[in-house]
Amino acid sequence: MKKKEEEHENLERWLISYSDFITLLFALFVVLFAITNINLKKLRLAAKSIQFGFAASGTGGTGALPIIKGPPGEVFVTGKYKEEFVDYEQLATAREKIRYELTDHIKNYGTDTDIFDFKLDDRGLIIRLSANYFFNTVDASLHPSLIPVLDKISAVLKPLNYEIRVEGHTDSIPVQSNIYPSNWELSSMRATNVVRYLTEKKGFPPEKLSAAGYASYHPIDTNAMESGRAKNKRIDIIVLGRSSTKRK
Repeated sequence: MKKKEEEHENLERWLISYSDFITLLFALFVVLFAITNINLKKLRLAAKSIQFGFAASGTGGTGALPIIKGPPGEVFVTGKYKEEFVDYEQLATAREKIRYELTDHIKNYGTDTDIFDFKLDDRGLIIRLSANYFFNTVDASLHPSLIPVLDKISAVLKPLNYEIRVEGHTDSIPVQSNIYPSNWELSSMRATNVVRYLTEKKGFPPEKLSAAGYASYHPIDTNAMESGRAKNKRIDIIVLGRSSTKRK
């Protein structure tokens, strides 16, 4: 009976493991090198986008996730400020402070969000005030009920040192006034009077504020119904969320 030949042992099998190890080590050093050359500004922007993308809920959102802290109920869209760094965390904190300061006013007007509304979008923080409640019909003068509201809002916004744009909006019904020939003049003057109050009475730097009138051409609801027209008549105080220290 023949003796079975012993199998030849492969003494070079270690080369396979060695080559895998070298490949992984090479990949590690490539990643480390890439990290040292990363654009920190873009990294921060990406981090913010991811954070608030996961925290978004509401229309088009996915629901707030507990693993990342962010303001719920917001949908951030692409806009002309998409390349700027917006401090949504600070603006969300400011929004809650303003909401708290206006608690009594909100209770007096009920829970109707058509009177007060607070939103975050790609521009920054939007504080929306109904012109139906805070301006007389076909009048741009600040109603006495608006003064304490502006006082509380300005107390929160002034220390932030952001640029602010005040926008006036109307519905599509042609204005009938000897003072204001059209909704363009009415919406512009309402916004201007808010800006003048913030600069002359509350000490905001004039170079950081601007006023714009859009008449009925930027509606947020339909002008075919009275309820929609009531929503469209508004003043938007927009806190442009780019830090002034980052701008030349």
